[in-house]
Amino acid sequence: MAIYNNTGVLRKVLLCPPTYYEIVPVSDFSRTALERGDKVDPKKAHAQHDELADALRDAGVELFRIEEPDPTRHWAVYARDFGVNSPEGVVICRFKYYERKGEEVPGEKQLRKLGYKIYGRIERGAWEGGDNRYLDEKHLATGQGERSTWPGIRNAQQIFEKQGIKVHGIETPTKWTHLDGVFAPVARGLALIIKSEVPPWFLGFLEGRDYELVDIPAEKVEGTLALNLLCLGNDRVLSFKTNPYVNDVMKALGLTVYEPDLTEFVDRGGGPHCLTFELERDRD
Repeated sequence: MAIYNNTGVLRKVLLCPPTYYEIVPVSDFSRTALERGDKVDPKKAHAQHDELADALRDAGVELFRIEEPDPTRHWAVYARDFGVNSPEGVVICRFKYYERKGEEVPGEKQLRKLGYKIYGRIERGAWEGGDNRYLDEKHLATGQGERSTWPGIRNAQQIFEKQGIKVHGIETPTKWTHLDGVFAPVARGLALIIKSEVPPWFLGFLEGRDYELVDIPAEKVEGTLALNLLCLGNDRVLSFKTNPYVNDVMKALGLTVYEPDLTEFVDRGGGPHCLTFELERDRD
C-alpha cells in the first residue's frame, strides 16, 4: 500500500468525480479559459472522466473514488494535489489558493476508509501534489513555480528525510503551474523534459543518475499540458487525444500511449497526472 517511484507498474489510483467541477482562477491555464468565456459542460466532463477511468482499467489499474467530495471545492476533480504518497504513508499537502483549501478533507477521509496511513502533513507555506515527481526511491523532485513555496518545500524535506528520501526544490516558470508541466518520467530512466524551463543543475542531476532525457521544445507545447502524463509502467503512458506532438515522440520511443479525450480538463488546466492520485505501484 505504498508508492516508491513514479515508473513502476501502477496498480491502484484514487479519482474524484467531476460532480462539482467548475473553472476556478487558480492558474494561468484556468484564468485564460475564464477570459475566453469557457464553461464546463457537465455531461461532457462526466463522459470524459469515464473515458479516463476506462483507459486506466484497460491498463489493469484498480480504481477507487472519493465518495463525498465537497460541493464548494470545484477544482477537487484534480485529485493529485491533496497529497503525495510515499513508502510509509501519505503526506497531506497544503494548498496555496483559498479556492482549493479544504479539498484535502474528503481526500484524507477516503484514504483512511480504504486503510491507507497518513504519514504527515504540510503545515507551512504551500506544497501541492502536482509539483512532485519521484526520481527514484531516494529522491523526490518538487517544483517551485506557481503553487508550491519554499517554506512548504522545506517542511516536506523535514518530513521525507525521516524516510531517507531527499526532496529537491526545482524552480520553474509560473506559467506551467506545477513541475508536471515541464518534466515527465515515462519509463525507468527515461523522461520527457522541457530543458529550457528547468535549472541546468537539475539536468545534470538527472543525467548523473543515468536518465535519458528527451527534450521537448517549449515552443512546440507552449500553452498546453503536453507533459501532464501518467506513467503506467511496462513502457505504457496515459496521455490524451489532443497531444499529438508528444504522443508521436513517445510512440517513436517504443512506448504504448493511451489517448482518451480529456478536452474538458486539459483545456482548463489539468491532465492525466492531475486527475489521478496514486495509491500503489510496483517497485521498479
